[in-house]
Amino acid sequence: MPMLDIPQTIPTPYAIGIAAVVVSYILMYGLWRMSVTTTSAYGLRLTGAAMLAAVLAGCLCVAGLDATAAPRLSVNLGLAAIALTLGGGAAWWRVQRADAAALPQLTALFNGLGAAAVAIIASIEIFLHPTQGLADLVVGLAAMLLAAISFASSLISWAKLRGGINYTLRLRGRGALMGALLIAAGTLIVYLACSAAREVVPFMDPSRMSGLLVGCGVLCGILMALPLDARDVPIAVSMNNAISGLAVALVGLLLRMPEVTIVGMLIGGAGLSITHRLVSSMNRSTGNTRSNDVSKGSGQMRQLDVSDAAIFMRYARKIVVVPGYGMAAAQAQNKLYEFMKLLILAGVDVKAAVHPLAGRIPGQMAAILAEAGVPEQLILSPSDVDEGFRNADVVLVVGANDVVNSMASTIKSLPVFGMPALNAGIARKVYVIKRGVGAGYAGIENQLFAGENCNMIYGDAQTVLIRMVEALRVAEMPIAA
Repeated sequence: MPMLDIPQTIPTPYAIGIAAVVVSYILMYGLWRMSVTTTSAYGLRLTGAAMLAAVLAGCLCVAGLDATAAPRLSVNLGLAAIALTLGGGAAWWRVQRADAAALPQLTALFNGLGAAAVAIIASIEIFLHPTQGLADLVVGLAAMLLAAISFASSLISWAKLRGGINYTLRLRGRGALMGALLIAAGTLIVYLACSAAREVVPFMDPSRMSGLLVGCGVLCGILMALPLDARDVPIAVSMNNAISGLAVALVGLLLRMPEVTIVGMLIGGAGLSITHRLVSSMNRSTGNTRSNDVSKGSGQMRQLDVSDAAIFMRYARKIVVVPGYGMAAAQAQNKLYEFMKLLILAGVDVKAAVHPLAGRIPGQMAAILAEAGVPEQLILSPSDVDEGFRNADVVLVVGANDVVNSMASTIKSLPVFGMPALNAGIARKVYVIKRGVGAGYAGIENQLFAGENCNMIYGDAQTVLIRMVEALRVAEMPIAA
């Protein structure tokens, strides 16, 4: 019987295409799982595994499994392995040392580094392969421009989030200047493309013109991020994420790697979605950013002893907890949940009200509470928050300021004007755990803290909650057991 000539392996180009589709599907599925708090950790691990598989597949391709499948770019696998090891190790070390409160600035930093990598890859591909088509040249130059914008804006956002830059640049005509820079950058791209199409030598070396292009992008990024006040920095972070995603998608087109294009579009779409959610929550447009105009509150703040506050809450009927960035910075989420559990064991109805902008990026506070084990049924839905405050005996504000500042809806000069705030002041009593008497992240004071129904508990959030837990355990040992 004649033997059929069956190939032992799938042709490499087809294998690469199949792998690209599988990796893209896993990435999309992982991102979908990350959208739900309870499955976000699983989705994150899944997307990380897919990205690792894509990197390893790329290394195998350039190793020469099939000459037709090898990328045009000559790659030194030894140097690539060293770079991956050093970069991955540094990122792992930095993330392990960071607490949950530092995640927004790490996000901005890593996004900026990713944008820089995109700009380098695009420039190498353009200048090492000058015979490529006109469309590739335009795509590569556009990717360099977008990556430069995201790189500069991300680094400034990172510095603002970590406190390295504490001022805003007040510049009239900023929008017109950014428009002029983008027009100049577009003109450079068109000129280089026309010169390549006509085979005419440009009046300036193309590498220098590309440097001017990147310079225009960097200046646009600086003008986009430096004038922002504290509350608008998260908008810049999410917008930078969208811009970086678009640049990655363009590089995928340039390298003929569909999986890179798909990943870039996913990143860009997610960034745009988060940006839309941010500007909707703050009741403003992406271009409507404000300079930091500090407003001072009035009235006398009344301080309350930690133990007295804990005992009063022990005998309350309903309590609503409002966590803020101060809680995250103090890493007090575990102690907060322990305190909530003790109150629940004592028969108190305890819920948490989470502002969508609590923290520095959307969803950060929900993720922090989930990390501490707070079940979703203890978190009030946005439609039930006002009713929860109205029926609460006590609202416990833990390290939050701007998200419970009612002046955001009344004073137009404030940087947080237009941002919906949690109306905690309608509760019978409000206890505020605050590290000091200063203003919040946006640089404004809060009139709620001077209200007749409000008492201040000064101190680090974790230290205060530890003392509250101890007060409950001492007051009623069987409950604590």
